[in-house]
Amino acid sequence: MMRWFPEDPSAQSNPVASMSGPIPVQAGQYQTNGPFLALSTFDSHLTAEISSDGLSMASLAAGAKTEGAAFLWSGARATHGVPSGPGSSARPCFFEMKIIEHLDVPPPATGAPPEWARGHARLARCGWSGPGADLHLGEDRAGWGYGGTGKKSTGNSFADYGEPFGLGDVVGCFLDPRPGCGVLLFSKNGRALGPAYTLPAHWRGPLYPHVLVKNCRCAVNFGPAPWCPPPPELQAFVPLAGLGGALAPGPRPPPPSQCEVIMMVGLPAAGKTCWVERFVEEQKSRTIYSVLGTNQIIDQMKVPGLKRQRAYRERWDELIKLSTGVFNALLAKAARHPRNYVIDQTNVYQSARRRKLRPFRDAGFRTKAVVLVCSQEELGRRSARREREEGKLVPREAVDNMLVNFVLPGPNEFDEVIYSEEPREVAERTLKDAVPAARDRLRAGPAPGSGGGGGGGGRCR
Repeated sequence: MMRWFPEDPSAQSNPVASMSGPIPVQAGQYQTNGPFLALSTFDSHLTAEISSDGLSMASLAAGAKTEGAAFLWSGARATHGVPSGPGSSARPCFFEMKIIEHLDVPPPATGAPPEWARGHARLARCGWSGPGADLHLGEDRAGWGYGGTGKKSTGNSFADYGEPFGLGDVVGCFLDPRPGCGVLLFSKNGRALGPAYTLPAHWRGPLYPHVLVKNCRCAVNFGPAPWCPPPPELQAFVPLAGLGGALAPGPRPPPPSQCEVIMMVGLPAAGKTCWVERFVEEQKSRTIYSVLGTNQIIDQMKVPGLKRQRAYRERWDELIKLSTGVFNALLAKAARHPRNYVIDQTNVYQSARRRKLRPFRDAGFRTKAVVLVCSQEELGRRSARREREEGKLVPREAVDNMLVNFVLPGPNEFDEVIYSEEPREVAERTLKDAVPAARDRLRAGPAPGSGGGGGGGGRCR
């Protein structure tokens, strides 16, 4: 019989010596304390609908006002991971994932992307990822996944592996974290599919169970009793719960009083998204910031082979329409889920800022504004660069309307205000100087064939 790993005699003993299996999460309670072994309500997409016990998850349901949800992938990591790399004493282990429901998702009235026609509307991917890895499992170099199309993936590179899986199939995700091994492999319905990946020699740190779903509900099993016993060649592997105290706890959400919501304020193409991306990357090693904006929602609308640049050019109006309804649903949900947020929109209207912030203030969040105002000449250069790179253009009339209604944050509106580009005095003068020309253009009406001077969701907006 083929054996890929050395036999571990201790694997025949009770695999749950120090943990009795998944400890249920009480309904309505967040995972701030205790040895929960479940899907994390914190280290996940806000679109992930995780059950009260933390052992099943669905993507955000599509509805009349959220038809764009039908295109979204939603990912989540587990609350605990497996130490790996030099010095790891963790035993080979596994967890299981099963698609238990296909969500009822009618094709959106605005049309469907190519993968819908190929029958890929309901999919799942499972595997392992490191702390801070992209929640789209397998799309950066710190995640390794196996998907329902019969593909394995890491670093956004997809290759044939195993075979497709779907509703009712049990997928085993196996990891040997011991130094010198670092092997990841998968099984389907108790049949081993062979090694998929070997961890890079430089890998350090824990690996967390990770699931990613689209228009379906999946269940996970961390032990102690597997749905499908490991195949004979993988008997050395124990259910994840069997590692007990050797598990590495992942990030936990702070209480709302220690959470903050950062609201970006600035015209289209002012550089808000560039600021957000740098900030989130810098904070990654300290804490998690969830970004709320159309950019991020469109990024979750993954279409194989279609980069966001092309997506904007080919069906920008459709994507914005689909993402706006999802954004509104997430904004309504966010304040009930303690974490740090960045709202990446223009937010130049004071009344809109107050409306968006009200539920966060009521929940006890700290509020911060980051304001970006640049000269009209620089805004024009940034707009032109974004149009070249992403094909995004918002009508000049829309930008002028925002400009004449732009109100800088006032006293007591936020707990803190940061002017990231020009100081407030310069920002006030820049806006004051630009408003008369904007008013004149609005009175004159749009010029025939005129384009935009910025957009609402570009890479450097």
